[in-house]
Order: sequence, then structure tokens, then C-alpha cells
Amino acid sequence: LGAHTLRVGHRLPKTCVLGRRCSIYFVTEGGSGVVRLSCVSGAGINTMYSDAVGQIMMGHNASHISHEFYKLIKSVGETYSKQEENEIMAKEARNLKEKLKGSAALPRNRLKEFVVRCIYLEMLGHDAQFGHMKAVELAASSKIHEKRTGYLACGIFLAPDNVFRVMLVNQMQRDLASSNFLEVSCALQAAATLATPEMVPPLVGLVVRLARHDNTDVRKKALGTLHSFTMLDYSIVMETADAFRRALCDAQPSVMACALPGLEYLIRKDANFFKDLVPSLVSIAKQIVEHRLPKEFDYHRVPAPWITMQIVRLLSLLGKSDKDASEGMYEVLVEVMRRSDMGINASNAVVYECVKCATTIYPNDALLEKSASFVNRLLTAESVSLNSKYIGIKALNAIVRIRPAIGNRYQVAVIDCLEDTDPTLRTQALSLLCRMANAQNVEGIMETLIEALRVEGDQFRKKELCHDAIGVAEKLAPNDEWYINTMTDIFIICGDLVQESVMQDLLSILAEASTDDNEDLCVRAVESFLVVLEESNDEGTILPDIVIQAIAWTLGEYGSWAESRTGAEVMQELAKYAETLRAQPNRRHTVCMLVSSIMKLTATTGECDGGVLEFVEAGTMSEDVNLQERCLQMLSLIKKPEVYVQVVPVDASSEDIQVDESLAFLNAFVEGAIKAGAPRYSPPDFDNMDDEVDDSVTLSFTPYSKP
Repeated sequence: LGAHTLRVGHRLPKTCVLGRRCSIYFVTEGGSGVVRLSCVSGAGINTMYSDAVGQIMMGHNASHISHEFYKLIKSVGETYSKQEENEIMAKEARNLKEKLKGSAALPRNRLKEFVVRCIYLEMLGHDAQFGHMKAVELAASSKIHEKRTGYLACGIFLAPDNVFRVMLVNQMQRDLASSNFLEVSCALQAAATLATPEMVPPLVGLVVRLARHDNTDVRKKALGTLHSFTMLDYSIVMETADAFRRALCDAQPSVMACALPGLEYLIRKDANFFKDLVPSLVSIAKQIVEHRLPKEFDYHRVPAPWITMQIVRLLSLLGKSDKDASEGMYEVLVEVMRRSDMGINASNAVVYECVKCATTIYPNDALLEKSASFVNRLLTAESVSLNSKYIGIKALNAIVRIRPAIGNRYQVAVIDCLEDTDPTLRTQALSLLCRMANAQNVEGIMETLIEALRVEGDQFRKKELCHDAIGVAEKLAPNDEWYINTMTDIFIICGDLVQESVMQDLLSILAEASTDDNEDLCVRAVESFLVVLEESNDEGTILPDIVIQAIAWTLGEYGSWAESRTGAEVMQELAKYAETLRAQPNRRHTVCMLVSSIMKLTATTGECDGGVLEFVEAGTMSEDVNLQERCLQMLSLIKKPEVYVQVVPVDASSEDIQVDESLAFLNAFVEGAIKAGAPRYSPPDFDNMDDEVDDSVTLSFTPYSKP
């Protein structure tokens, strides 16, 4: 036993675990004050020690826990499969249902245990609806521990649309108006959990009054409940806003801290209404950094870091795009950063929030320079941790968004992060690299980004990086040819992660180039796409759909301009790839686009290779109706060259199509049908289809008068 003192009810730290069986050693009293060591094994617990084990598992005051309940918990813990567990709980559900039928004569402590056992049923995936009403009844108990159990069970059992929730309103009103602060606290916690939008109006007045209660814990819970109510029903904002404003001046810092989350929610909804709070928040931040709060709020010598970060977030919301409000924050932000520069995680988090605030409010050059100096210490310290590097890179990312020139000083630190083995840090460094790009370094940065895309294995990080790379290419492309080649590489690497609108932008550049007598760009794009298509055919690789669709459109429009291939050879490459995809049902749309490309080339060149014709004829027997229709259309149009050229015009992608939305050309046909006896179309009347609903009828939460 070593140096452990033997005390009655004391559990020793020695626990022997064998498989799923556990032996627990604890101290019991053997009579006449004799202390003895007893062993209880999970394989077979002696009945005489069941109460002692119950104390260990359920707490020292376990007299209300029945032996039957203890055996249930023990048997569930010793099961070896889900099937055994389901059998035990199904039997328990039957037993509880039978006992609760006659629960009117049950003592309250037994009813409480049955409700707790119903919670176990629900937790393990079994239906316990027969106990829901009993939980509502238990919430009306005069004993606080039973009331808390009832409210807890109601929060677990009752869905938001359950009518039993409405039955709790009157009980909550009585408890909120109680003189017993324990009942009030219990009701506040239940109201925050169980309230629905319909239940807020009858409860909010009572909760607002409790925000001035003498008890500190009650005031804190009242503020949390008001936050929950405001999220459910924003129309009560005028009542709750005053309570949150008063709480900022509360004598207890913990109450003030509880008001901050609710204020943040309201400020995000309407910041203008709370602009007058800036001086108060600045004053509170100064008091915190000057260590005026009690010592128990300090964390590793950092004064109230979580409260400080919350206040800084509120300042950033209030100072956004507001020069007057921001000017009152500059001094306190610098002071908070200066006093929080301790080199530990908590202080680094405070500094990071201050940097985010400095980049969100109206910009100030001196504040941004001060923020950059703190970021420099995070990135260049001798014993810097990965967490500090990550925060430093994110903070620098925010600064560069406002002042791009500042990022040039930290290129070496960013490159070091790119070579780090941590993927999260590497991703942040790549995102920062995108923001540091300019006309002079865009080509080198894009090569780095494309190489990172090739090796990135996580699809979510790859999608974010792809979006950043496309943004850099669209914003800083030195010329159209570089842009087309870069976007083609991104399409091939990222595939379906690229949005279709990006492909449309690329094709729009080619279409505009052909109309602006810049045919060289179109020719280079055709040659580049032909190389990609031929390599795919030779190697048997499958390209992403977005790449093939861009290739099909480009070669269909401008494939006859190719310098290294004839029109017939281009069609052969398209048909060869389409033949590869035709066996894949999920790629039929892409095959249809390849057939359309072949149709355009045939109209342009006036010829079609025999092998291509065989592919088209085989397509007429396809199961896909869209593909079959296109192949039949092409075979029919080939026989009528003069019609073919009109249906598939050459280089007409930029021409506007005039659409007659009134379909006037059908008027003669309609009139002829009416004269032949067809009824005239009468549109349905949608105005009278909806039943009238009386919105004035609502639920009444006013309690009945006493008889």
C-alpha cells in the first residue's frame, strides 16, 4: 500500500484491468473501528459490498440508488457486444414501462430513479417515450435535486416541436419568481435549454429582472439565458440590450464576462446601436492589463486572457469602417499587445486577437507597424514553437491583406514555413504567399503554388489552395497566353475542384481574342490543348471533365486553325478519347460535348474521316438519348452541307442570339388549332388557392386563476 493513508470510503489508486473485467480496491470499516482492504471484481461482486461500490461509482451519498439500478449499470458495462447491450436495455424498457404505469403511488425518490433510468435508455438508443411525461411531473417537485433531474431529463427527451415543452412554461415562471436562488438557477438553466420562440415572450420579463438578482451565480445564468432568448427571438433585443449594458458595469468581473458573448451576438446584428460602448470596453481592457482584476482571473501570469480576447473582438466589430470609433482603440490595443508580449501560448493568443482587430478597424499605420513588430518576434524567436509560427503566419496574413508591402520583409520566414513538415503551417504559408504576389514575382509564386497542388493530398486544403491560385492568376496574369497555360495546369491537377465559372472565363478570353483579330492566342491554345489530349490518348489516362470540356469547346471552335495537325487528325484525337469515355456512364455528358466538337469541325472543314464516322454511327445505338440524338443529327446534316453550315456556324460563339420569348411565330399554328375546335388555354388562378389563416390566434401562457 506504500505511503497511502487508509480511510473509510477511500479508493486506492491500484486498479487491475484484465480484458473487460476490472478489480477495484477500496477501504471499508470492519466493525469496532477496524479498517480493512476489500477487493471487488467486475467478474463477480459480492453482495455485501454492493453499496460501497455504488458509492464509488455514483458518489458517496448513494443511499437513493437501488441495487437493481446498480446491477443494470454493471451488466451494461460487462457486455461484450452491442447485441447483448440491446437485449439488456430492451428488457429494462419493458420493466420500466410496466412500473411507470402505476407510478402515482410511487415515492418521489423512486420516480427520480426511474426517470434517470429512462435517460440511460435514450442515451443507448432506445425509445423511452413512456417516461417523458414523468420527467415533466418531476420538474414540478418541491425538492431541488428532483426538480433538477426533471429539467435535465426534459432537456434530453423533448424535441423542440414537442408539446410537452409548452407544459413547462408555467412551472418555469413559478421557479423564476421563487425566493429560493437554487430553484431560480435551476429554472434559468432549463429555460436556456428548453425554450422555443413561442416560449420566450412569457419568460423574458422574469429573466431580465433576474439579471439584477443579489446572487452572482443567478445574474450570470440570467445573462446566458437572455443570450439564448435573443437568438431565438430577436424582437426582444431592446429588453435584453439594456440588461447586457448594465452587466458591463457589474461589480463582479465574472458577471461582466458573461455579458460579453451576448453583446457580441447583438453587435454582429447591429453594430451602430452599440457604438457608445467603445469607451466602456476600452476602460475595461485597460483595467485588465493593469492587473486590477482579482488574481484568480490570471492564467500563467496573463491577466484574464479570455476576457481580453472577447473584448478585443467586440472592439474590432465596433471599429470596422468607422474612423471615429477606431481612434479611441489605437492606444489600448498597443498597450494590450505590449503587456501581453510574454512568449507563452495565452499571451500569443491575446496578441493575435489584437493584430486581427488592428487589421479590421479603420487602418492606422503606426498600429500596423507595431503589430508587424510583434509578429516578427513570433516568427523569428530562437525557440519558437509550431503554435507560435502558425499564429504568426495567420497574423501576418491579416496584415498583408491591408498593407501588402509589409509582407516583403518576412519572405525568408515564409519560405522556411513552406519547407516545414506540418501541413497546417504549410497551408497558411501558401495562403500568405498568394497575398504577397505582385506583378514582379507572380510567375515564381505560381510555380510554387502549382507544385504544392501536385503534392497536396488533402482535398479540402487542395480546394482552398486551388481557389487562391486561380485568384492570383486572374488578378496578376502578365499576358493571356501565360494565363491559359497556367489555368490548364490547374485544371489538370485539381479537376472537379475548379468551379465551372472559371472555365467559362477562360473560354471567354479565347472567344474575345478571335473577334479582336488576335488569332495567334487561339492557335497557341489549340496547340497546347492538342498536346494534352494526345498525351492522354497515348498514356491511357483519364483527364478531369472540366479539362475535356474546355478542350472540346476550343478544338471545336478553332481546331481547324491548328498548325501541326489537320482538321481530320484533330477529329480523330477527339473521337479516340470519346471512345474511351463512352463505357463510363457518369461521363456521358462529356462524350456529348466531344461529339458536338466533332460536329463543329466537320462543318468547318467540310470533311469527316471514315474512322470518325464509324464512331458517330456507333453512337446512334447508344443507350444515352442525348448522345444518340447528337449522332443522328450529325449524320443527317452531313447529307445537307448548305444546311450544316447554317446550323453550326463557324466562330459564332460571341454572337448574341435573339430569343423571341413571346413565341410569336406559333400564333398562326395556335389560331388554326382553335378554329379546328381546340380549347383556348386558360392559366390557373393561383390567388385563391391558399386557405386563409388567422395569424392573430396564438397560444396563451397566462396561468389560470386559483379556484
